[in-house]
Amino acid sequence: MQKNVMPLVHHDGLQAYVFAYANAPSWQGVVYLSLVGYRASVRAIWAALVGGQLVDLNGDQWLRRIAEMPYRTHAVALPENGLTHFTMLSVQATRFLERAQPFYVLREERDDTARLLQRFVGLFDLAVGVPVLPHWAAELWRAGLSQEYRLIESCAQAAGIAAWKADADADAWLALIQAGVQDGRFA
Repeated sequence: MQKNVMPLVHHDGLQAYVFAYANAPSWQGVVYLSLVGYRASVRAIWAALVGGQLVDLNGDQWLRRIAEMPYRTHAVALPENGLTHFTMLSVQATRFLERAQPFYVLREERDDTARLLQRFVGLFDLAVGVPVLPHWAAELWRAGLSQEYRLIESCAQAAGIAAWKADADADAWLALIQAGVQDGRFA
């Protein structure tokens, strides 16, 4: 049996194709979901997620909504083919995020590193509130991912998009920055 190029999401006998998705680390739930399918299928999957139900992804993984997390959603009918495109994005991955809460940095496959770092610093400023200079972005990112600090964690379960969860602990980030200033990494 040949595996589909695009993942399929199933719920109650209905299905839709997944363009991209990212689950939070430790399978906490969906951070980003982009899918396309017939209107009834898309609406049923959306309703299942909003209702806190598990939704089957390719028969070997599950998607679920993070209950305490607000999302931004958008659905649009595609008149050319009668399908509906639906996206669901955690508010913690947008400029409308809640301060002092973990935030998510997304990277489309076509994004270069500069775009990723620009997005990271913008969300960092909103979520953490510790002032940083834009040219510190690469070192903040590298140090945040390091085993020493562990402030950024990869959302390993993803397709079509890369995602990371960043801690918004201002004290931890401040300690990282102070150490970097003292040893010359941040100038």
